[in-house]
Amino acid sequence: MAAYMYEYRVKGLVKAPAQVAGEIMEQLEQSEAGLSPATLLDASRDENAPLHGEFEWRDDVAAEQYRLNQAGGIIRNVYRITVETQEKAPVRAFVSTGERQQAYVSIATALTNEKWRENLLESAKRDMQSFIAKYRNLDELSEVLTAMQKAV
Repeated sequence: MAAYMYEYRVKGLVKAPAQVAGEIMEQLEQSEAGLSPATLLDASRDENAPLHGEFEWRDDVAAEQYRLNQAGGIIRNVYRITVETQEKAPVRAFVSTGERQQAYVSIATALTNEKWRENLLESAKRDMQSFIAKYRNLDELSEVLTAMQKAV
């Protein structure tokens, strides 16, 4: 029996069972090479590997997908600062609409669309749950964590 149960945070993106993927990553972590994108890719090269089908092996298609991933990284990395108030905490300039075809809109636009606003709120709640789980042992943050728990 596996030591851990694995699930995907976002379901439907990967066809292989999360438990299988998690156990492979667990094995890689314990190996001399360790777990990294490169070692996971290498472990999946064999056509019989459980995660082989999760990767695009045709170089022409993979190159375009890589550029699309780079473009998405640029979009997710652009933050904005409010000029009028010289706001010190930048916010993401564009957020995902949460729809299957990775689309992004300005945060102002997302707030005007009920579905996108709800997706943004759900994303915020997931982020808060991650924050709570990561920092629950820090007594200095107990008030913040309590407030976040009430919000989620």
